[in-house]
Amino acid sequence: MIPLFILPVIGLLLVIVPQSAVDRLLPKGPKGVPGKLFAWVFFLFTSAFAGSWLLSHAEQAASFKSAEKAGHLSVVEGCLQHFHPMPQEGHDEEKIEIGGHVFTYSDYDVSTPGFNTTESHGGPIHADSKVRLAFNGNDIVRVEVRQKACPAAPEFPK
Repeated sequence: MIPLFILPVIGLLLVIVPQSAVDRLLPKGPKGVPGKLFAWVFFLFTSAFAGSWLLSHAEQAASFKSAEKAGHLSVVEGCLQHFHPMPQEGHDEEKIEIGGHVFTYSDYDVSTPGFNTTESHGGPIHADSKVRLAFNGNDIVRVEVRQKACPAAPEFPK
């Protein structure tokens, strides 16, 4: 998420910094008017993309809140049936099964404002957790966890 918002900042810097400084920093980049044109196009495009992502994210978060207030979220509770933690280095998703429902999430997936904090990055769900989840589709909206309340859940079968 943070790199997404760095791009418009870089574009803005390319627009406001004098062209001579840009030429020294990026000696093989476009010079003069084409350089300024590129800077403006880059800034406007990345700003529009980041802004549309932010609006979409905020809209979905508001939808989750209104569904929660209206009591339209599904709830599942109990010990985990299966647990697949995401490795510390990523390149996978965390996957849990509870009450016959399978949920996957990752710290690196910013496409939803729902819960996405994996065990390897400080998340509260562990193999031996008792969990209560409020969800909408596959998006986890609210998480309640009681640690060490269950036997450790096995990995998913291969």
